[in-house]
Amino acid sequence: MNIAGQVKVYRLFSRSWRVLSGSVRSIRAMKAGMVATTFLALFLFVSFSTQARASWSFKKKKKEEPYIARVGNVDIKLADFEAAVRKLHTSRRVGRALTEGKSFEKQSFTKYLDELIDNELMVIETERMGLDKEEGFQRLMRNFKLNIFLGELKREEITEKVKVTEDEIQAELDKQGITAAQAEEGDGAKKKAGPHDTTSRPRQLAIRNLTRVKSKAREVQFFKELKDRASIDIKEKALDLFSSTDKKLRTRVVAVVDGEKIMAIDLLRELKGKSQHDKKLLRKTLDNLILHKLLDKEAFSRGYESLPRVQAAISKYKKKRLLDAFNRRVVLPLVKVDEKEIRQYYDSNPEKFKTAPSYKLRMIFVGDELEVAAIVSELKRGADFGFLARERSLDPTKDKMGELGWVPATRLSGDITAAAARASDGDLIGPFKMKYGYSVMERLGMRPGDLKPYDSVRDDIDRQIGSEKFLKIHKRYLDRLRETVPVKINKKALKNVMIIRPGEG
Repeated sequence: MNIAGQVKVYRLFSRSWRVLSGSVRSIRAMKAGMVATTFLALFLFVSFSTQARASWSFKKKKKEEPYIARVGNVDIKLADFEAAVRKLHTSRRVGRALTEGKSFEKQSFTKYLDELIDNELMVIETERMGLDKEEGFQRLMRNFKLNIFLGELKREEITEKVKVTEDEIQAELDKQGITAAQAEEGDGAKKKAGPHDTTSRPRQLAIRNLTRVKSKAREVQFFKELKDRASIDIKEKALDLFSSTDKKLRTRVVAVVDGEKIMAIDLLRELKGKSQHDKKLLRKTLDNLILHKLLDKEAFSRGYESLPRVQAAISKYKKKRLLDAFNRRVVLPLVKVDEKEIRQYYDSNPEKFKTAPSYKLRMIFVGDELEVAAIVSELKRGADFGFLARERSLDPTKDKMGELGWVPATRLSGDITAAAARASDGDLIGPFKMKYGYSVMERLGMRPGDLKPYDSVRDDIDRQIGSEKFLKIHKRYLDRLRETVPVKINKKALKNVMIIRPGEG
């Protein structure tokens, strides 16, 4: 209640008190006083209750974001699901259908949701098994975080601090002998020339060059700032004794950076086979190692992990690595393929392991569709194929009466192979449209494919059987997980999923 309101209440209270404490001349006056007092009490109760509620400032419970599925304690948010489905047009499996304007049906939504649920189940199982706590996994995550943090550090210390002024741009253009008017004219020419013509953009090139130079200068300055703040102790004696044959490579310290040691073995790895006797190269390599240590430490100290975009990137990468760990460490060891299975598959499917058949053909090739039609008509009336090939074919084989010899089916186009397979020896096949003209052919013979030796296809069969078993075991494992981990689908939300197809906004 504000001050004006409180004054009004006080005056009303005083007036009512005088009514009660004054001489009561009649019952009517007394009743009036009682009514006023009751009204005052009620008014004060309501006023002060409202004021108290305002001063206590109860917090409203935050409305939960709607989910489309709940897997254990993990929610698949409706907004995330819709965003994920909108991105499906970039994937090979549905991209073509969407670009052709076909709708993505509800059953496809359900199928895709099942995939997301399966992914969450795999993540839960991998974490339950503690694979995310293993040293190798932790190292992967640390390296990924470091790369993300270093990118943020570069953005914060280099990219955002490098500014190019108009005066600097004009000075750069002046050095190239380009006036402001010419620069603007070049920008206009760029729009006409297309996005890949950079030579017509002198202004943009000037900005790019200036940014590159100033970024390099800022990097040097920032690296110096890091080194000036750090405690760096280079072990000169250890450097003098440095050798790849040193038995103490793993224990010999070559530098200490803010309490962290750089070992001789680290220096050897960084050299990557380069000369270890070049003292300048050795010192430069050590300087790079020291700088990497400082950058890593600075990147981890900035608190970038609290940024939403960084958290999202880390979460996405972690899930990807957990799914990979599930497949490699959980399912793959359960897949067993023995030699007997491989041999049995080979013996039971001989048609799958035959080489392609070969066809003996001869051909007449011409450049015109009407001409090839006329040649086909003559051949059907009994004209000699070899004679017409020699007289009218444009292909070098005309000197051999059009003979191509034995041609494997793998070297023929699909329509020619199909026609040759249907034909008998002596039959005409075609005409066929080819890259530079038209052809008609005659089949002279056919050789069936040979069975490939077992040893040449054994590994392929092993992989095929293994892949089939992997998929079956994978599905069975997920089915068992669905029985043990509670999965709840928000059918109402799924029914009302709003998907915008590409190009609709």
